[in-house]
Amino acid sequence: MPRNSARNGPKNTHLQLTQTLKRSFSKAMLDTDSTELRRSKRTRKTPRKQYAEESLAGEFPVDDLSVLVNQLPREQLEKLVIMLADKSADCGSLIRREISDGNLAKPVTHFPAKNMGVSGLGNLGKLPNELITEILRYLSLRQLLVVTSQVCKALQDFRWLQPLWMDIDTDEIPYMTLFETILPPLSKTLPGCIKNANIVYKTNSIPKAEKLLNILARFHELESLKLTQRTAPLNHRKLDAIRKLAEDFHKFRHIKQFSMEIPMELLRDHSIVQAERAIDLVAYWPQLQKFSISMPGGRDRLTTVYMRRLSETGSLVKDGPKIMAKNYITSLSFTGGMVVDAEVFLHMGNFFPELRNLKITQVADYSNSLDNAIDQSTDYDALIPKLPRLKTCEVCFRDAKHGKANASSVLFFGIMKAAPHLEKLIYQAGDQCYDRVKLFSSIRKWKPEGSWKGVKLPKLKHLVMRDWAIEWKLLSYKGAKCEFPSMEKTEAPYCISVETSDLVKLLKNGGR
Repeated sequence: MPRNSARNGPKNTHLQLTQTLKRSFSKAMLDTDSTELRRSKRTRKTPRKQYAEESLAGEFPVDDLSVLVNQLPREQLEKLVIMLADKSADCGSLIRREISDGNLAKPVTHFPAKNMGVSGLGNLGKLPNELITEILRYLSLRQLLVVTSQVCKALQDFRWLQPLWMDIDTDEIPYMTLFETILPPLSKTLPGCIKNANIVYKTNSIPKAEKLLNILARFHELESLKLTQRTAPLNHRKLDAIRKLAEDFHKFRHIKQFSMEIPMELLRDHSIVQAERAIDLVAYWPQLQKFSISMPGGRDRLTTVYMRRLSETGSLVKDGPKIMAKNYITSLSFTGGMVVDAEVFLHMGNFFPELRNLKITQVADYSNSLDNAIDQSTDYDALIPKLPRLKTCEVCFRDAKHGKANASSVLFFGIMKAAPHLEKLIYQAGDQCYDRVKLFSSIRKWKPEGSWKGVKLPKLKHLVMRDWAIEWKLLSYKGAKCEFPSMEKTEAPYCISVETSDLVKLLKNGGR
């Protein structure tokens, strides 16, 4: 896989150009046939000339045109497209319409004018430049520097192409190599080409990491930023410095994906402070889509207040008098020991209406806020706000006890009812729960009384229930079935009362 599999590679413009040319050729030939038909009524052809035209038409029929087009080199395809656009108004308008509709790939960089040929690259030289560049993207930065400088002269022309330098990972290449060998040529030939960066904080490289961040914020438009702590602390002062860069430089406000990773053994007491500073960064990133924190847990937890601040992306960015606050967040992840208050599920749909992926590995209800909201609720179906785009959800309770059994059960079915397009659900009670809690217990107590109508998720394919006590008969309680017709995989590790091994069939048939 490429260094960043989430980023799309360059499009196959040769294939798309071929398809457009086929449509243009077909339309041009139809126009030509109609024109020739009108001319034939006025002009009489000699038998020899008519035989020659029929032979030519038989040699290149319209049905075999795709074979001819696919055999043409890219340069000839470009010339033919330009010639058709100039000579035929209909073909020109068709090609322009294809470009305006986005069917043709827009150029993102200047590739070498032509391939180096067999003498320079051997059989590799027969491939289009886009494919050679795509192959080079599979190399690490260190390998890329060696291959494009020491293998052959032909590959040196591919060294400073934009798709090869969109990702910078300081885990792969030293800071000194970046500052001395890579960044100076990039600033001259490809300014603003770096889109994704992974900054690793180590003991002897803190000033270099801050220097690199300053360069990226000033001269490049980052879309993905990952901060990783190794041996140097990623404390709140460093996060405040990053916030100052976002405040000062407009180019640093295009972040779409942010993640922060701190190993479990490196931070214990003040993790909530680091999480709070990381959440404050989103106020300068109105285009943020993915937010991820993996760090140890402390005494405090992320409450509804922090989630509300997280939902206010771009609230401090102004375009004149208008605040550019928008919420495009589609993915949230809080892993490691980071504790999240269970009450946030009562507002998740309101805070993040575009949410598609949710992962929280430590959920706790220490303040009994979720339990109290469930006790006061008169309609469990409306307890969890709608999450119309949610597809994957992973929830793990830190300590699910019998006193919280009803809350855990209501939240389990509440997520299902709020997310009609759910495809994967992982629901765990936590490793510390030695006394299993009954997961389906809320079916008997569903409010309003007697209003339980079952659950049907037509797209749910993967369901994991871990460390629970499961009463399978409740799936068809009073004739109201829980049906998952698309179920492909069901797991119930460390659960008790598992009566059958064919859980997929059981859930497809509504517990029967």
